[in-house]
Amino acid sequence: MKKYFLGAIWIVLSLFLAFGIINMVWNIMIPHWNQYIWLVLGVFKFFIVAMFTKNDTFVFIDTFMHEFSHLLFTYITRLKPTVFIVNPFDKEKDKPSGYVYYTYKEKSHKSVVKSARNHLVDLAPYFFSTTTFFIMIFYGLFLINTHHTIFEHQHFAFFNGAIMVAVGFTYAYHLVSSISQINPKQSDFDELGYGYSKVVILFFHLLFLFGYIWILSFPYL
Repeated sequence: MKKYFLGAIWIVLSLFLAFGIINMVWNIMIPHWNQYIWLVLGVFKFFIVAMFTKNDTFVFIDTFMHEFSHLLFTYITRLKPTVFIVNPFDKEKDKPSGYVYYTYKEKSHKSVVKSARNHLVDLAPYFFSTTTFFIMIFYGLFLINTHHTIFEHQHFAFFNGAIMVAVGFTYAYHLVSSISQINPKQSDFDELGYGYSKVVILFFHLLFLFGYIWILSFPYL
């Protein structure tokens, strides 16, 4: 019963975030579409690259980024990772292609090794795009230092376009990759349950997307 109540709260919060995203896109990005068309170009570039890239390459990248997101969130949640394995080409049956273990302190202060059962650590790969996040942090700091003037200078045009393409490309990759990995058999959902996990993932996905769009809209705010 508690999960249903919390799930309803996550959904309501997600709706507010979705409204905010639509509002910024409609009122800022669409009127200035000539500046943001590079985002769409980045998305198209991802699908073109995906069409001509060997599947094995994406298997390794998917596995590495998935496990790296787990690893990064162990640090964010102040846990201590002890094992980080990426081996997507191991052909042994029932062996995971990658995993992260961490240690935590019990009240007795004894260190115990445990698989990644922290909820944020479990679900991080499905809502957190590591590459997009760091690109947006860099871009956000740049915008703060240049204030609202980035689009007013001709020599910033290439830089701004390149950032937009990179954001579109990396976010499209993350979206496709995360959606393809969401299934009831995924062990990351064992702790919270498949249905509830999807609701939490939706909220955090929209939360980060809201932040990305807010940063991209910063010159016009």
